[in-house]
Amino acid sequence: LKIVSYNILMHHPHGWGKNWDAKIEDFPWPARLAKFKEEFEQMRADVLCLQEVTTPMLHDLQPWFQEQGFAFVSLMPKFLPQWENDKGQSQEASVHGMATFVRDEKADVLDYCCCYARDFLTEAE
Repeated sequence: LKIVSYNILMHHPHGWGKNWDAKIEDFPWPARLAKFKEEFEQMRADVLCLQEVTTPMLHDLQPWFQEQGFAFVSLMPKFLPQWENDKGQSQEASVHGMATFVRDEKADVLDYCCCYARDFLTEAE
């Protein structure tokens, strides 16, 4: 199995550093989505674990992955607050997390569990 983990950088100001040169409005989601689709096709992965996926991003990604023969396994959620875009338009609160997709012809997902690495560490670590 070819497994790929990819941080797609959430389309929400919570995920963008205030002192970064790059600003969220410089990278519109539709343009990023088109580029991601190209990259995902070239990767030919059997399992894709996408980091920092928001609910609206997932709604755009899911149909495309389904067309490519992938099953959606899970979204490990974390809450994001409501926000305003650069045009002053209010954007709904959302969740973000890691979305996992598995190619149907390569593997059957029998079970899965959402957990954090910190869940396995002691306070001393």
